[in-house]
Amino acid sequence: MPEQLFKPNTIGQIIAERKFTVFGAVDQRSEVKVVLGKPEKLPDGPDFYCPFQIVGMGSDKVRCSYGIDAFQAIQLAMTSIGAFLKSLCESEQLRLRWEGDDSDELGFPLPK
Repeated sequence: MPEQLFKPNTIGQIIAERKFTVFGAVDQRSEVKVVLGKPEKLPDGPDFYCPFQIVGMGSDKVRCSYGIDAFQAIQLAMTSIGAFLKSLCESEQLRLRWEGDDSDELGFPLPK
């Protein structure tokens, strides 16, 4: 990995998205969207990054995970998304539900 991590400011090409309905908001239901960008090679090294964004809850800033190859970057981005969503839900005392889910699972892996 490079000494200073590359941080994209845009999501780039979107490869997947998931919409959640937020329950527990004081005034009404709202929507949260998770967007996953296409993994790309780092501009100054052999490794990859995978951008993602959580829109509608917390900061809308583009974040990314890094991996040795594109698959690892995606795997780590999925786990990071799960951790961010769980943390945001706990701190805001909210529940998220995505279409087809009856168990209040976020549908993203969590760190072990």
